[in-house]
Amino acid sequence: MKSNPEVNRIVTVSEHEILLLPKNLPYVDETWLSQWLLEGGAAVFVNGQPIAKDCTNESLVSSLQEAVKTGDMKVDLLRPREAYRRYGAVGISGALVFLSDSPNLPDF
Repeated sequence: MKSNPEVNRIVTVSEHEILLLPKNLPYVDETWLSQWLLEGGAAVFVNGQPIAKDCTNESLVSSLQEAVKTGDMKVDLLRPREAYRRYGAVGISGALVFLSDSPNLPDF
C-alpha cells in the first residue's frame, strides 16, 4: 500500500492569516479582515498600500476621484482571484487599486 505524500500542512502567512497546503485554502481573522473591506466587499489600495475602511471617507474618495479625472492617477478593479494573488487576504473580495507615478500627490 502506497502512502499519500500530499499531507495537509498549515503555513503562517502573517499575524492574521494562515494557509492550508497543498490546497491553498486561506483562513483569516475575520475581525482583522473586516477593517479593510468596504461595504461591497472590495478593498482599496493607493499606490500599493491598503486603506482601512474607517479611513475611506468622503474626502478621500473625492480626492481619489479628482486625481483619476485629471489623469494623475489610474484606477483598476481587480477581481477576487487576482486581488488575492496580489495582496493576500485583504484582496479576497476584490480590490479597487489606485496608482500614480506623480511624486506631487498628497499621501492618502
